[in-house]
Amino acid sequence: MKNHYIKAFSLTLAAVIALNMTACGKAGDDKASNTQDENSSTQETAQEDSAVSEGKDDTDKDNADAQADADSQSEDVADAQNEADTNSQEETNAESENNSDDSLSTLDSAKNDAGTDAISIAAYEEVYAPVLDAYRDILKNGYDYEGPLSDYIAMGMLEDVNYVEKDIMNDTVGYLIKDLSGDGVPELVVGRNRQKDFIGPGNEGIVYCCYTCKDNKPVLVFDGFNRSCYYWAGDGKFSYLGSGGIMYQYFGLCHLSDDGTKEVWEDFYFSEDNHDGTASYYHNTLGTDDVDKSEKLDITDMDFSNEEDSLVKEELPLTLFKDSGDGVEADSGELTKVFKNNMSAAELRVIEKKLNSIGYYGFLLRSFTDPHYIDWNEVFYTGAGFDQHGATKEVRDAFLKATGDDEIYTDLTVVSGKDVRDYVKKTTGFDYDEMVNDLDWVYLEKYDLFISEHGDTNMAFVTVNEGMLEDGEYTIIYTNYEGEEYGVTFTEENGTYRFKSNLPDYIAKNPSYEPDIDQSTITEGQLIPDSDQRYLTEDDLKGFSEEELRIARNEIYARWGRKFKDKKLQEYFETMEWYFPMTEPDDFDESLLNVYEKENLDFISKYEKKIKK
Repeated sequence: MKNHYIKAFSLTLAAVIALNMTACGKAGDDKASNTQDENSSTQETAQEDSAVSEGKDDTDKDNADAQADADSQSEDVADAQNEADTNSQEETNAESENNSDDSLSTLDSAKNDAGTDAISIAAYEEVYAPVLDAYRDILKNGYDYEGPLSDYIAMGMLEDVNYVEKDIMNDTVGYLIKDLSGDGVPELVVGRNRQKDFIGPGNEGIVYCCYTCKDNKPVLVFDGFNRSCYYWAGDGKFSYLGSGGIMYQYFGLCHLSDDGTKEVWEDFYFSEDNHDGTASYYHNTLGTDDVDKSEKLDITDMDFSNEEDSLVKEELPLTLFKDSGDGVEADSGELTKVFKNNMSAAELRVIEKKLNSIGYYGFLLRSFTDPHYIDWNEVFYTGAGFDQHGATKEVRDAFLKATGDDEIYTDLTVVSGKDVRDYVKKTTGFDYDEMVNDLDWVYLEKYDLFISEHGDTNMAFVTVNEGMLEDGEYTIIYTNYEGEEYGVTFTEENGTYRFKSNLPDYIAKNPSYEPDIDQSTITEGQLIPDSDQRYLTEDDLKGFSEEELRIARNEIYARWGRKFKDKKLQEYFETMEWYFPMTEPDDFDESLLNVYEKENLDFISKYEKKIKK
């Protein structure tokens, strides 16, 4: 079975994405006013739009000076602060308290002859410390949704930190403290410089969040995520790209207001579904998808797409967290691992022998993040160790009648239904009826027998390399028959292994990848959700259009988290809650596909050619 950890994480954020779908295009004029809430207790906590009060008096820099006067309790310090705001500041020797609710302590005591910009980084790093600490922590330790700093983490960071390798994140994530609005108060931008995908050389700066400072505290201006993403456009500006589905696209260019508390839109474009297979296109400078407040454009689909493609996405001038000297360790080339090899060589050899036995090797032939997704065809392929006494003539005749064949050409593997059900329960803790992947054999209800005809074996040995035993759970890292390193996790009860997952080693060693939801809910929106579990027939494909057939074929890849070079195809799958893009097209390993997927890819492709003739 496929790597369902991709799907599992997709659903961890699915509810949050669903809640944000209607806001992806900055729906309504309220886009600039965000609110921070907690998600329901049944879901991972994820940051939604945080509030920025628009009721503040829109005054000039004298307000900040007046606050500095009141807090500094020193006329000399206040004068020095005023001079700092005009870039002709003199040295001030006033002492300050290290309290975020008081005046900017670093500003009060800084050497001011270098000007405002020179003192901003040090001063405002104190103000923005809670935000910066939250991002340092998630880079170093992973995301703790109950942690005291979790509210500062943007959803875009959650998406990236869960599927981008730690060393890549450390090498690309950082922050920028700079006055982007021109009011003398530096804003904080946290983002990542990512290599452009199919756009051209260079990097594009993805903005996770932007904060300003009010009353000496960080205040969120905006944050983004995959379907509602901000990019650095240079010169204090931001490009925006959002999606609510194929017919609902949003993009534009904005900068910060004079007081730095909200977005001011220079251009905002969006599309609206006409519900007849076409879309209408609109433009405004308000950042809203309200058609009544927008100009309807007389342009083609291609014109709209070209306008979107012209979005500026420049590299962010970031200070990397790993280089800031504040707790993020420079990566050594390996993932930071919670995994610790604490088992002896003798213990590992015993486990290796058992994993290679006929009853267990089948559990290692397919990936699964949840025992509900174990491929029981592999486990029982040669009988899983149950006695094979041969089928009686009566049973053989019943088998032939069920298959429609005239004779049996090779060996039959026969396992009783009771043995199957008992073994599933012993090795997973769940009932057979709860399994997603049924045993795809002929089942003779009269005899309660599962029967398969084949003349080969699927036996493949593994080599155990290291292992960890913690709180009664084993994580065993092994090399499979293809030379790949995997990690299988299980507990042991009464001498029987009870399996939990089988994943690539770097995931098995990193608890942040562990799913915590029922994966049976991930198929909504799929055209053929079981094309990875059975061979398709022409009856399955009849009635599909050419485009639907293309989508059904590529669903097989999409379930694995493969990205697509075709822009429209990528956008389509990004509207699916179960889809979580992880692997570049050229990096995808075709050997991950199971026999059903490989056969069905070829079958659908041939059917597409057939109907085109």
